[in-house]
Amino acid sequence: MKFFKALFNREIVKLGLILFLTFLLQLIGPIFFADYPIPDAKEYKALVEFFRGQGAFTDAGVIWRGRVLVPLIASIFPFDPLISLRIVNIVFTLFCVVFFYQILSLLKFRNKERFLGIFLFIIAVPTITIGSTPLTDSAGLFFVVFSIYLYLRLDNKPKKFLLIGIILAIGVFSRESVLFIIPVLILWEIIEIGVSKNIIKDIALKILLIGTLPLLSFIFIRILVPKSYLLDQISFSRLLENLTVETFEATTLATIGQLSVILIIGIFGNFTKVIKKSKKLWKLIIGAGGFLPELIMVYLIGPPGNRFFWIYFIFAIPFLLYSFSNLRVKDLKN
Repeated sequence: MKFFKALFNREIVKLGLILFLTFLLQLIGPIFFADYPIPDAKEYKALVEFFRGQGAFTDAGVIWRGRVLVPLIASIFPFDPLISLRIVNIVFTLFCVVFFYQILSLLKFRNKERFLGIFLFIIAVPTITIGSTPLTDSAGLFFVVFSIYLYLRLDNKPKKFLLIGIILAIGVFSRESVLFIIPVLILWEIIEIGVSKNIIKDIALKILLIGTLPLLSFIFIRILVPKSYLLDQISFSRLLENLTVETFEATTLATIGQLSVILIIGIFGNFTKVIKKSKKLWKLIIGAGGFLPELIMVYLIGPPGNRFFWIYFIFAIPFLLYSFSNLRVKDLKN
């Protein structure tokens, strides 16, 4: 009995159980929460077939042709394209859980707080409904989460930003929206180092290191995707329709509800600390704000669904945990 008690007190075992629960939710979640057609899936299926030599690159729609990473990996598996895509996305979702847990550790949350944060993430509606879908959202989220992990984990040296830049340059081929994390990390760095005599030179170097390779990847994607395509899809008349119809679609409404509860508790517990300009809290606020342009853009282009709210859990959950954390005040100021 003592053996099993000691075993389940080990952090690695608990994390393993969390991953197993996540895996189960990925398998059964779509049955209950995502029983609707996924129009984009056929585009990624076409890319998988292209990499298998079973179709043409142009069989995929124009806007999806740059998101080749997940279909390329999926093409390796000897299964139906949609099943292969689901496998790849489940793996990326599991990696998101692992590195989000590491982020919570680096933010100095206690053991119970970390597991509460992970639990909130895996029961988030987007994690359940989108985590195993034959799309590329899981991969896109992974590259953002992994970049945040590297930023927090590595020493504050220029090579850290070069490494993150390399990771994001790869991530762009899963979803272009990973680029939004670049200005977020730069703003975090400015907050961290503060105003100094050499700040302009220092920040300029880090922008160059973190941004050059992802920008080159994005330019390459622009060769595959006509520049005017996305701009042609923007419609302000569609905005009201998306806000009134898509926002109240069941999974989107449930996602907004979860985020609202998390944020209300977080704001209630952190209000004083935010006013006092706690660095860690303001970094989370800036992180969430950095992805607002993407959310606004998708509402102007077409029905966004709940998947575009997924990234906000990465910033909202630590914000919530800080509201009742027993961390010392000086830890929050650092």
